Amino acid sequence: MIRNMRRALLTVAALGTAVLLSHYLQAETLGPQSTPLWLRYPAISPDGKSIAFSFEGHLFTVPSMGGRAQSLTTEPAHDTAPVWSPDGAFIAFASDRSGHYNVFLISAEGGPARRLTFYSTDDTPSGFTPDGKYVLFSGQRMQSVKSSAFPTGVQDPDLMLPALYRVSIEGDREPEMILTTPALNAQFDMAGQRLIYEDTKSRESIWRKHNTSTLAHNIWLFDARSGNHLKLSTYVGENRNPVWGPDESFFLYLSEKSGSSNLWKQSVGVAGKDAAQQITHFEKNPI
Repeated sequence: MIRNMRRALLTVAALGTAVLLSHYLQAETLGPQSTPLWLRYPAISPDGKSIAFSFEGHLFTVPSMGGRAQSLTTEPAHDTAPVWSPDGAFIAFASDRSGHYNVFLISAEGGPARRLTFYSTDDTPSGFTPDGKYVLFSGQRMQSVKSSAFPTGVQDPDLMLPALYRVSIEGDREPEMILTTPALNAQFDMAGQRLIYEDTKSRESIWRKHNTSTLAHNIWLFDARSGNHLKLSTYVGENRNPVWGPDESFFLYLSEKSGSSNLWKQSVGVAGKDAAQQITHFEKNPI
C-alpha cells in the first residue's frame, strides 16, 4: 500500500511539474493588444493632431484620428498625468521612478526624460506657463505663512493639502509657489493672466462618486492681476477637470449635475455662472 501511495504521489508531482513547464514554455502572443483597457489621463496636443495617454504605467502617443500608439516611456515605474507644452515639443508627466511621484519632462518624440522636482512627496503636473518655460504642478510641501487656509497642525507633508507651484523646464532651480491654496488641474490662459482650476478641501478620495457635501470640488478662476478668486461652478456636487475653450470665452469641465459625470460647457465670468450647457449625456457610466 505504501508503495502504491508513493507511486501515486510521484505521478501527481510529475503531472504538476509538466503543467508548470508547459505554462512557462508556452509562447505569449506578440503584437499590439486588440482590446486594451484602462487607457487613462488623455491629453490632446496643442495642434490637435496627437493624444498622449497613460496605459499600464507607461506613456504613449497616438494620432487623434486613430492609428498605432507609440511608446514614450519604458522605465520600470508608473508614469502618468501627461501634459503638453504650448509648442507641442515636450510632455511633462508624473513618475514614481525615484520613489514618490515627481515631475519629469520628455520630448514628444521620445528619448530620455529630465527630472524637474526632487521632493519626497508626490507632485502632479497640470500644465505649462504660456511661454513654455515652466511646468505647473500641485504638491505638498511646507505650508506657507501666507496661506488663507486654517492651519492643519499636521507635520507629515503627505497629509497636507497641496499648493500650486511652477518649476523651470531646465530643472536648474527650486520650484516657486504660485498659490498657497489647493488648485488642481490648473491651467493658465494664453495671456498668462487668468488661471482656471479645481479646488479641494479635504483628503477625500477623488474617486468618490455622487458627493454633494461641502467637500465636493468646484471650479474657480484666479485673476493674477487683481489677486481675486471667482467661483464659477454652482452645482453643490462634484465639478472637475476644467479646460479652456479655444477662444477662452468659455471652459469645459466634468460635473455630476446630471447624475453621472458628463461634459459641460460654461461661459467665463459672473454672467455665465447660471448658463452651464450639458455636452454629453451618458447615464450608466461616467466620463
